[in-house]
Amino acid sequence: MISPSDAPLKQYLSYCEDGHYIAHYRHITLQSVFQPIVTRHNLVIGVEALLRIYLPDGSALRPDLFFHSERVSLADKLNIEYLSRMLHLHNFAISSHRSGKLFLNTLPLSGSSIQQQQHHKDLTHKVKGLGLSPSQIVMEFIEVDSDNEQRLQTTAQWLSNLGYQIAIDDFGCNASTAERVELLNPDIIKLDRQLLVDYMAGIQSPLLSAVQTARNHHAIVIAEGIETEQQFQAMTALALYGYQGYYLGLPEAVNQRIALAVGQ
Repeated sequence: MISPSDAPLKQYLSYCEDGHYIAHYRHITLQSVFQPIVTRHNLVIGVEALLRIYLPDGSALRPDLFFHSERVSLADKLNIEYLSRMLHLHNFAISSHRSGKLFLNTLPLSGSSIQQQQHHKDLTHKVKGLGLSPSQIVMEFIEVDSDNEQRLQTTAQWLSNLGYQIAIDDFGCNASTAERVELLNPDIIKLDRQLLVDYMAGIQSPLLSAVQTARNHHAIVIAEGIETEQQFQAMTALALYGYQGYYLGLPEAVNQRIALAVGQ
């Protein structure tokens, strides 16, 4: 795995003339885009960092296909995750949203315990070195299966002890279950978009049950995948903490204004 220190990191990260950082790993290029998370009054409370992966021919590779692929080694997945964290942090620090929260997608996979501790220390060092605080950073565990449940729980606890917030992404999809909520005791639960789609179709109990699960564990709720005014109104009626989706703001690079789509 990539050694967590500034010297080798400089081999992978570079600053572009158009105003943002990119990263290179073997034959692929990594870029950051950010999507806003807003309140019911359309105030931006934070941004989710989303990874864009480009192959040598310029074609894009979907990150979910990369991280779900059994043909990609665990070492490569963890290296890309590490580099994407560093990349997102550098771009967030030069963005207009650096005073808000940054949501970072996190694999529920594990390297060795020592490697993880080193990466977490390096993460904190980088966060503080960029003038940010761990309390601004939300580590968002995505919905893939864990290869070691005990270590996953330990990882979440380490991060929490360092001052980071813990979130479960796409609750209701794949491995983002009530069992994972019990395991990680998250600060934030983000609802899978399918719960919203079902809710709008009249199948309301799964989403309402998810909201209740979050409240039972004293976690706040963010609705994802909002694409219409009707969906936004339905979700705001539930008085959730935050809202995210193409209707509210498109993922954009740091050199571009993250513009809210509401009312435009």
